[in-house]
Amino acid sequence: MKAFLLVAFTLVCNSTYSAVDTKEFYRVFASGNLNEINACIQSLDSTEQTPQYNAYRGALLMKKSGLEKLPKEKLATFKLGHKLLEAEILKSPNDAEFRFLRLAIQENAPEFLKYKSNLNEDKELVINGYKNLDSFIKDYILQYCKESKVLTTKDFQ
Repeated sequence: MKAFLLVAFTLVCNSTYSAVDTKEFYRVFASGNLNEINACIQSLDSTEQTPQYNAYRGALLMKKSGLEKLPKEKLATFKLGHKLLEAEILKSPNDAEFRFLRLAIQENAPEFLKYKSNLNEDKELVINGYKNLDSFIKDYILQYCKESKVLTTKDFQ
């Protein structure tokens, strides 16, 4: 009985620190719905803080900043997200997924933020690392290409 309780307790504890749900993250990232973004951030906060967690949380915070009402909140939220995503890119500069997230944010960031300096660098890294990405992320990138002015589906042929 003690062994069963120990196993059950371990399973419950480990489920709290499960891997980030990539599909849910990308669905919410694409939605632009503030409530869904807040819920996804809250869900991320209950997972283990991995590089993927930090990059996803950072990207969601930057996306969220554009949906907030007060300029002060917008800037503070953007800066927090920027710090998280950029830190993970510094640690893993060849991670094509993290570079894609930054590219998508930079491409859509307002000009006054002056956050567009890595578009070409990120584009090249995403194109070169595309073949090593998970098939779901590859599909997401191809969908993104339909609306992007930086990436096109021709880049991946």
